Amino acid sequence: MTSHQIARESKAEIMSRRARQLMEFDLKLLPLWPADPEVPKSGKAPMTGKGVHDATNDFATFMRLVGSATDFNIGVATGSASDVIVIDVDPRNGGMKSLAELKTRLGRHCQGK
Repeated sequence: MTSHQIARESKAEIMSRRARQLMEFDLKLLPLWPADPEVPKSGKAPMTGKGVHDATNDFATFMRLVGSATDFNIGVATGSASDVIVIDVDPRNGGMKSLAELKTRLGRHCQGK
């Protein structure tokens, strides 16, 4: 894909392509409402009625959930849904030290940065 073609893609097309790529890793996804610069911590609310319970790794189903939205974010269902664990590290509150301690305890099993 050329840079000229990328420039013509809408945000929905870009996000749809990203969703398809994430699903190649068998991750279950759900569409999220887009971020609003006027609202702190926005961009994390599910667009679906059942939230994470609507997460899917079927692209057609995901696109049905997106509906006609032209702007959306992508959420990954973590835990047993996708066999992914996420650790949110807050460096302002000693998170880097805690992460280093966790890596030491877990050894090679910890893949975080």
